[in-house]
Amino acid sequence: MSIIKCKMCGGDMELSPDKSFGTCEYCGSTMTLPKIDDEQRAASFNRGNHFRRLGEFDKALAVYERIVQEDENDAEAHWCCALCRFGIEYVKDPASGEYLPTCHRASFDSFLEDVDYKAALTHADTVARRQYELDGEQIAAVQRGILATVQKEAPFDVFICYKESDETGQRTIDSTLAQDIYYQLTDQGRRVFFARITLEDKAGQEYEPYIFAALHSAKVMVVVGTRPEYLNAVWVKNEWSRYLALMRQDRKRLLIPCYRDMDPYDMPEQLSVLQSYDMSKIGFIQDLIHGVAKVLDADKPKPEQVVREQVVVQGEGGSNLTALLKRGNMALEDGEWQKADDFFEQVLNMDAECAEAYLGKALAAQKCATLDMLARKLVDGMPSLTIEETIPEAAARIKAACAKYGILNYLPLGKIQTEFSYKRTYATKSADKAFEYQQRVKKYFEQDRLMSRTAQYARGDFAVKFQGFKDTVIASLKAYVEKTEAQKSADRRRAEENYAAFLDSTERKIAELYEQADQQREADYIAACALMEEEPTLTKLQDAVRAFERLGDYKDSQERIEQYQQKIEEIREKERILLEQRERDRQRKKRKTLIAIASAIVVAVSGYFVTTKAIIPAIRYQSAEKMVAVGNHAEAATIFETLGNYKDAAEKMKMAAKYVEAESLLASDNYDAAIEAFEMLGGYSDAAERVPQTGYSKAEN
Repeated sequence: MSIIKCKMCGGDMELSPDKSFGTCEYCGSTMTLPKIDDEQRAASFNRGNHFRRLGEFDKALAVYERIVQEDENDAEAHWCCALCRFGIEYVKDPASGEYLPTCHRASFDSFLEDVDYKAALTHADTVARRQYELDGEQIAAVQRGILATVQKEAPFDVFICYKESDETGQRTIDSTLAQDIYYQLTDQGRRVFFARITLEDKAGQEYEPYIFAALHSAKVMVVVGTRPEYLNAVWVKNEWSRYLALMRQDRKRLLIPCYRDMDPYDMPEQLSVLQSYDMSKIGFIQDLIHGVAKVLDADKPKPEQVVREQVVVQGEGGSNLTALLKRGNMALEDGEWQKADDFFEQVLNMDAECAEAYLGKALAAQKCATLDMLARKLVDGMPSLTIEETIPEAAARIKAACAKYGILNYLPLGKIQTEFSYKRTYATKSADKAFEYQQRVKKYFEQDRLMSRTAQYARGDFAVKFQGFKDTVIASLKAYVEKTEAQKSADRRRAEENYAAFLDSTERKIAELYEQADQQREADYIAACALMEEEPTLTKLQDAVRAFERLGDYKDSQERIEQYQQKIEEIREKERILLEQRERDRQRKKRKTLIAIASAIVVAVSGYFVTTKAIIPAIRYQSAEKMVAVGNHAEAATIFETLGNYKDAAEKMKMAAKYVEAESLLASDNYDAAIEAFEMLGGYSDAAERVPQTGYSKAEN
């Protein structure tokens, strides 16, 4: 059975040759399926779906078109071709969890009129055709919404195509270069589409209508790149490749590649054949502006003379004031801030209500040559807004998992809680800080002496221009605050989604660990039961109790523990009774021996003078032997010592002394030394028997 990747989430779905419709068990999406009869065909569909989900629509389309060439009647291949042509990606709706179509290649041509969509309907069976129709209507509705937005948008002159962020999420050098081009072109009065600014108040899912409108209206596209991989990035390539398609239909359009820090031959082949500009060369921006103007102003009549608007100050000494204002503005352009301030101060000495002079002093104080530069400084002067926030821990879910999967000694709660450990902090933007900065700029306009005087004395067109400058700055900051709030919500939602995905994967992992632990517990239970299959000994009973104690409440473990502990007590009681009986027997033998010794002593004394040299030593030797027999080794050692060299008395004296030493070690619970001492005695008395007895005493202790 073949495996196909889900068109929505990429999960694995099993296919059968007669199956053309199904539901993904991972995301719950219902969709049409290709009819596959070999693994190679399944691999082709999976490859195409992979490229489409990554946004590589051209690569995906090439894969599907090859499938169509092999089989014209493959409805699913035709359907996927239509999806690629319109850049359809299925994105999960955070609210409903449903995967909805998003269009990344909007077109004025209806999706329902696409040739591959119609072919899919023609070759599909009844069930699949119905699903194609439902999905097609959904995509067409998205398309109509995009076109409705497009109709409201004013046309753009220039579209700047570039990569905004690198692989770490930081802003690229391409973005800063593109922004410089944006400011230069807007200063020329051009309406420029620059995503960082143009789309800053739009949510990510709303970008396509505005990108589509800008691509179709712009007469010039400027592609900015410092690295080949940036120019080949999915969404960058998506923009310039779509514009090249528009150029083939409209020869009046122009695409200008601009590169830096790279070989122009490393650009994509489609761009390398076009006339390009090296951004590192002196005069680049003038050449670019001239190239853009040639296209945008081609149909405009050339004025015989360009007249620069000048501010004429009326009143006494008007010509001097005008000259001083000009010199002050020239000093601003040259970056001579103190000179500029001096010129504007001279103007105020002549006219204390000259708004232009107050503004000039304000620009000099901020070290800005123009109002546009001051606007950029105020807008770009936003402090770092990056903060860290923490999403709450899913304590209830973790507690439930512990209760569900915890197995004492096999899958402990600590192990489960460790698996659920997760860094719940995430980086986001502070909308509060952005709002505070916006309020500081407002206070600057209201409370700064130079700015407030400029607003107070501004008249006519200058007043309109100055008010427009302030409104633009405040509006830009307001849009940035709103964008920051939207980003904060998106970051929070993304962090919660990542945490939820982590919890899901962790719970699946713990479920697998639970299965393994449960299998091990069953194996240990069987092994513990096997210990009792033969005649139960004390050691086997103790091992079985320990094994069942580890199993906890599993099956009848507690009952078996009680049963085996009772048997252990019975065995120990029998052994205790046996030891007591042995001790009584030993004491009885000892008393008999003492009586015999006493009698022997009497006889020995009476015949002392006759048998001093023969009988007495023999009697003492026998007495010592009897002391050994009854276990009185200390007395035996003393007697053997008095016999001196009689027979082997000296050797036996040493053995008896060692036996006494072994007894002393045993009495002080030094079992190992006692065992070693008894072993060294070999066959002396009951030393060989005392070795296992001492070992038993050690075990009982």
